[in-house]
Amino acid sequence: MRRTPEDLDALILDLLARSNRPISAYDISHRSMDVGRPVVPNQVYRTLARLIERGLVHRVESLSAYMLRQQSFDGCMICDQCHTVQLLSNAEVISGLEDCAQRLGFAIERTVVELHGHCGDCEANIRATGDHEAALALPTVSSSPIVGV
Repeated sequence: MRRTPEDLDALILDLLARSNRPISAYDISHRSMDVGRPVVPNQVYRTLARLIERGLVHRVESLSAYMLRQQSFDGCMICDQCHTVQLLSNAEVISGLEDCAQRLGFAIERTVVELHGHCGDCEANIRATGDHEAALALPTVSSSPIVGV
């Protein structure tokens, strides 16, 4: 039986809602297999494009990953250790970038504001253990939620 775009939309949105961090299209494809409703990557990408266009999903550019878009925001801060994403709502940042571009005669086509570093929990752990090398290792499973969504 062939699935409708609406069925695919609902499945992808459900898989994103179950995730505690942004996930890649290939992760979405693998997770769809895990729940017994396999979706090949090219279908995932088409569905994500449709959901992004409808404003339901956000692509975290620097991670090539996706998350539900439950509110409007101007940028995000991404923990490089646990991949927690904290949303930023500060129109002044975007306005400042637009003013700068205008002064330089630069025509902005799209704006992506993503800051990388460590969330408070990971930074505290690094300071407590003094293990700056561990900060570079990505965990296999993250229990940290998407913050601000």
